[in-house]
Amino acid sequence: MSDSQFSILYVDDESLLLKATKAYLQTQGFIVDTAESGKEALEKIPKNQYDAIISDYQMPGMDGIQLLEEIRKKNPDIPFILFTGRGREEVVIEAIDNGADFYVQKGGKHAPQFKELIHKINIAIQRVRSSKALTESELRFRSLIQNSSDIIRILDKDGTIIFDSPSSFSILGYPQGSLIGTSAFDYIHPDDRDRVFSDFTDVYHETNNHIPTEYRIQKADGKYLYVESLALNLLDTPGINGIVATTHPIQNQKMAELRMQKIADDLAAANEELASQEEELRLSLIQLKEKEQALLDSEERFRSMAERSSDLIILIDNNFVAVYISPSAPAIVGYEPEELIGKPADFWAKTIFEPSCPDFLHYVQKTLNGETVSNLEIKYQRKDGSLAYASGYAVPAVHDGTVTGIQISMRDITPVKTAEIKLKRSEQRFLATTLNAGVWVWEIDPDGKFIYSSSAVEQILGYTPDELTQKIHYYDLFDPFVREEQVKDTQRLTSLNQPFTDVITLYRHKDGKPVILNTSGTPVFDDQNSWTGYCGVAQDITNQKESEERIKESEARYRLLADNVHDVIWTTDDQMKMTYISPSISDLLGYSPDEALQLSFKNLISPESYQRIIDYHYVWMEQLMDRKKVFDSSIIELEFIRKDKTRVWTEIMVRAVYSDDDIFCGLVAAARDITQRKHTERALKIANHQLSLLTSVTRHDILNKVSVIFAYLALCELEYVSPTVADYLRVIKMATEDIQSQIVFTRVYQDLGSQEPQWFVLDTLMPRSVPPVTIQYVTDLKQFSLYGDPMLEKVFFNLLDNSIRHGESVSEIRVSATDAESDLIIIWEDNGIGIPFEEKETIFERGFGENTGFGLFLVREILNLTGITIQETGVPGRGARFEIRVPKEVYRIIT
Repeated sequence: MSDSQFSILYVDDESLLLKATKAYLQTQGFIVDTAESGKEALEKIPKNQYDAIISDYQMPGMDGIQLLEEIRKKNPDIPFILFTGRGREEVVIEAIDNGADFYVQKGGKHAPQFKELIHKINIAIQRVRSSKALTESELRFRSLIQNSSDIIRILDKDGTIIFDSPSSFSILGYPQGSLIGTSAFDYIHPDDRDRVFSDFTDVYHETNNHIPTEYRIQKADGKYLYVESLALNLLDTPGINGIVATTHPIQNQKMAELRMQKIADDLAAANEELASQEEELRLSLIQLKEKEQALLDSEERFRSMAERSSDLIILIDNNFVAVYISPSAPAIVGYEPEELIGKPADFWAKTIFEPSCPDFLHYVQKTLNGETVSNLEIKYQRKDGSLAYASGYAVPAVHDGTVTGIQISMRDITPVKTAEIKLKRSEQRFLATTLNAGVWVWEIDPDGKFIYSSSAVEQILGYTPDELTQKIHYYDLFDPFVREEQVKDTQRLTSLNQPFTDVITLYRHKDGKPVILNTSGTPVFDDQNSWTGYCGVAQDITNQKESEERIKESEARYRLLADNVHDVIWTTDDQMKMTYISPSISDLLGYSPDEALQLSFKNLISPESYQRIIDYHYVWMEQLMDRKKVFDSSIIELEFIRKDKTRVWTEIMVRAVYSDDDIFCGLVAAARDITQRKHTERALKIANHQLSLLTSVTRHDILNKVSVIFAYLALCELEYVSPTVADYLRVIKMATEDIQSQIVFTRVYQDLGSQEPQWFVLDTLMPRSVPPVTIQYVTDLKQFSLYGDPMLEKVFFNLLDNSIRHGESVSEIRVSATDAESDLIIIWEDNGIGIPFEEKETIFERGFGENTGFGLFLVREILNLTGITIQETGVPGRGARFEIRVPKEVYRIIT
């Protein structure tokens, strides 16, 4: 439950989840308002006062990140928690980068999920309220300093002024801030300087017992003013880190004292002793009161600083029992101060400091021995069990040479420590990547001398990093035959102080052989935006360049052949840009090779064919991006538009070309005129359509006649006939039913393969609305698509029908897909009675089974149209299991 009623705005497009979460939050004491879209939320926020906003990520119109960006424009401080089922790392990073306070993932068990959400709400709201309270406290403190009639200064350990309050101007006449950075002792009367310096030293060593110091200080007009100062050593206090001195004028008092002294000198010698004793008594009383007040002020300042500090302050007595815990305890360790006060050492060792118990006990022992432990880092455990990191110090409290307690200060450094760990892991991954990829990472100073080199240089150029760093200039590694020219080129590049990429340079290996490197670099600047050199990467492309030369030689021979064949030969580079077309293009399209190279490929083919080649292009590029080899060869039929605007159909065989290092270099293709064949296919398709129409009409007429036979057989059954005639009628009925079944089968089989195959998202083919409520139906297929006959959906409908009809005790059906090395494996399995071993193949034969006998027969026939196979691999008694194997060329992974 929350400590008070916080007002929450919850945004989610899922109305049922919106109502459920609202109801749960209300049971925990929250006031909950809801919105079903980002737009509705933005309309409500200006009209209401919310303590926090909770939002889903994926919503129509405006997602959670976009809503967060809009809210932060006008409400930078309101807590925002992303509450969603999307668990990708990039979503979390984007949410935090845009100012989200927390991220809570949906899914799993609701109770822990809602507890985490409530915990994050309370932390986020409390954090904002604590921040506001701290800001207000700092404003009050600054106002007190600005309006104080005394001079308040902060000095470093050498007496240099690092802060000077505004009253310095009103009392001494110096412009505000003009004394910062100067020594405070430069303005003290020479006769008082040694005494003040001595008292300052006592304050530095904390041995002056807060005794005020009187002295003369020089004003801006050159005159001296009597003042009294009281200093306190706060060098180790975060946020102050100096010696705080409070100074107020005592000119009038001092002048009065001097006058009184003159009068006292005139008194009789008899009263001199008495006056001296009275003065000593008065001074002692004043000093006592000042000490008491200083002690109270010191205690108040400590408590005030501890109460306001975000660090955890702990005071422990000599029995190691906590006597004071600062209010920041819940934020740092998750405990309330009351839960920790009075707890002994073994409690701390078994709970908060359990992850680093030996180190904790070691630090305790050192402190109890009177040693100060500073700059320590320790892992600890919060009340909720989460691990965190803290830095801090432990100072013994010593009285009369005996340790009477310990003061401990802890600061949560978990974000910094986590970032350090991630950075270290990132550096390790980067180093491993560069080593495995054979990439040389380097950095040079403005003179071109190496100041860093990764170990990959030894593999590429034969030198160790130590042989290069601070010893060799980058141009010393150039091949001597081209060094002068390459030095000029690189100096021209680096003088621009701009990044450069893909600079091909010839180097000389340590053993003397030439090495060709592809180099990219980025200028490096320091904090003052001054150029300090370049850093970059270099990759050995010697083998690639040699392969390119061999390809050029091979291409010359290939052109000689391509220029003299009837088929059109063309090639592309690795970016799919045309690089060559054979002369036979003139016979095919009426263009010369030069004209064809200048034309856009889109203008050479019909719109339908262009869309087909675009589909293939996406598949090829996706495979290349995944660093996979594309097809060995593919055959595509495209309709080209000739120069005279007539059209010609071609059959194109496309093959990918690779270097010796399996680097994709482009495509080579051969196009052949198949216009006559396409005309023949079109005529055959028309004939098939007419035949299909005739078959449909004939089938309709036959089925009508069958219905007549069934009607008259039914009439015969109403009349009395002899047993022999009845037996004849039964045989006629059975034969007629067989005829009807055969005719119905021709209707289904007629459509098989009659249409072009299409791409289907596998998940959309599943018959989700058909399974009975008694069967649990589970699928995991969203990332795949299949190329198959339009009747492909009937495959999975028939498999479902088979499980329901013949599985007998089926209560669960599970469908899954796995991307194997060369095929996609789709598994359809149920928990029914299964299929006997002797029937695993016969179930796919036409006529097998108790019903039509066409179900699984049609399944195999539909799949076979695009080369997909199916077999039953289940164990009898444990359920049926159908394994569908899809070849590589007829499925895709949806990205």
